[in-house]
Amino acid sequence: MPAINALETEQIYGKHRDDLVRLATTIVGCPVLAEDVVHEAFLQYAKKSKDDSVESAFAYLFGMVRHLSIDLVRREVRERRTFTPFDNHANLDIIEDRQPSPELLAVQRDEQRAFNEAIEELPHLMRRAVRSHLIDGMKIRQIAERLDISVGQAHGLVRDGVQLCERRLRKMNSGSS
Repeated sequence: MPAINALETEQIYGKHRDDLVRLATTIVGCPVLAEDVVHEAFLQYAKKSKDDSVESAFAYLFGMVRHLSIDLVRREVRERRTFTPFDNHANLDIIEDRQPSPELLAVQRDEQRAFNEAIEELPHLMRRAVRSHLIDGMKIRQIAERLDISVGQAHGLVRDGVQLCERRLRKMNSGSS
């Protein structure tokens, strides 16, 4: 498969950006930080796609956004433990409320429910492979070992499962607009 060019990367960005920002927002809890995470994921994707072909842009970007978001949350937790900038109560009023709004929580719950429903509609073996990869963060080789199948077969199950979920979510989103 040939490397992906800049126009294809731009089309992929236009197609998947909103879904990826919602995913990142779900993890990091802040839409502004989520935008930064998605931007970084696309920069890394663009760099990688020049060197190698990427089988499924969405799957690659989904995993990248997930990992970058989790890394960001872990880094913030580590920094909060290490640095305590407020030694007295006088400065507490300038601490930003990092809790997501009720509306954002409702949207996130709906998106999570739709994602879970899309995965539940997959055939059993495909569902296990997709969950292992997207939710548990397992590598394809680990999935192949867990399911006692070849690496190629595991890759195909994950790729096809992600594509089926994408189609279902797109269909749901276009039906609700």
